[in-house]
Amino acid sequence: MGINTPKLINCEVMHQRLSPRKNAFKYDVYYLGIPLSQIESNAVSEILNLNRFGLHSFYEKDHGYRDGTSLKAWLYDMFDAYKFEKPKEVFLISMPRILGYVFNPVSFWFCWNSKDELYAVVSEVNNTFGETHSYLTHLDDKDTNGDYVAKKVFHVSPFLEREGYYDFQFSLSDDSIKIHINLFDSNKEKILLTSLSGKFDDLNSMSLKRAFFRVPFATMKSIFLIHFQAVKLLLKKIKFISKPKQLDDRFTKNEKA
Repeated sequence: MGINTPKLINCEVMHQRLSPRKNAFKYDVYYLGIPLSQIESNAVSEILNLNRFGLHSFYEKDHGYRDGTSLKAWLYDMFDAYKFEKPKEVFLISMPRILGYVFNPVSFWFCWNSKDELYAVVSEVNNTFGETHSYLTHLDDKDTNGDYVAKKVFHVSPFLEREGYYDFQFSLSDDSIKIHINLFDSNKEKILLTSLSGKFDDLNSMSLKRAFFRVPFATMKSIFLIHFQAVKLLLKKIKFISKPKQLDDRFTKNEKA
């Protein structure tokens, strides 16, 4: 049936680069988990600033078509493009705006079908150049190893080529989330490990305040750490790759074996 109440998710983010130089880091952050139905009905505005400024806010224009139009319509367009059943329930995991500022490296849309089965996850990726791309993972489409793999088609880091493929792993329960996204190069060598893991708490004014004081200005922290790690990679003499022109497709799906 999906997760039908808003959640505050206290998370740990991990990145580990394996080649051509090793580099690793972890940091704490927090995410929102919101049923799409409560965004559409405005119900979440009782506990979170919806489309308006505040300590913590959620703006619809930060997602989907980025123009404030229906997020459900954006998802439906994506599923229609692949002739998939439209989701019955959707649970969005995303960072909030904090004092009006947000940068979401990746947001996750967990989708349940009419049989109340989790059957798809959309990973909505943003880079620091203001571009976005969404990877639709259809959970019936596994490769021969039982993995969810998708060709890398979106430029994220200036220290990684736009080539190779991702291996997605999702684990979602009523009280926790764990996501692994590993990157392999064109020679099928694993070059980057990433994960997001967290515990759910009820989303309310007290849990938001506790999260803010535990990780102050979390969205600013995230963008600062991205640039700090970039400096470290430059000092390790890892090749800097100029940003290529973004490909026309704004969403792609995982590959079926």
